[in-house]
Amino acid sequence: MEYSDPASFPGYAIVRVAHLLEQRMEKALRADAGLSVRQFSILACLARQPHIGSGELARAVLVTPQSMGSLIDTLERRGLVERTRHGGRGTRLALSLTDAGHAALSAGYKVAGRLREAERAVLGNHQEQLLDLLDRLHAALTA
Repeated sequence: MEYSDPASFPGYAIVRVAHLLEQRMEKALRADAGLSVRQFSILACLARQPHIGSGELARAVLVTPQSMGSLIDTLERRGLVERTRHGGRGTRLALSLTDAGHAALSAGYKVAGRLREAERAVLGNHQEQLLDLLDRLHAALTA
């Protein structure tokens, strides 16, 4: 049996590139915004969906619900998010960005914008096409 190059499989190629992009983004976010990729993702989700539940938030940023608790704890200790409980025991915690959280998110978006421009320099007019193809693949995989 002859074995083909794993890079000829789209899924494998995507995983390889995603790994490199995440490393690059992690390094840039930590250096310029003081955030990890996951922390940036959490802040961005909270900014767009302020009433999102912890489980939904975990799914949105691709972590387990157990990991989400420690990530939120870290963001709260840093003063980037605050939790408020409305009502008694067993009620849902509301998470919101603090002013420092909005500032950190803004710095993170500047980093993300620079990275997007670097990707655009490589992909040119194909960037939108790639995003469309990835959206189609994501929709098919989550259907």
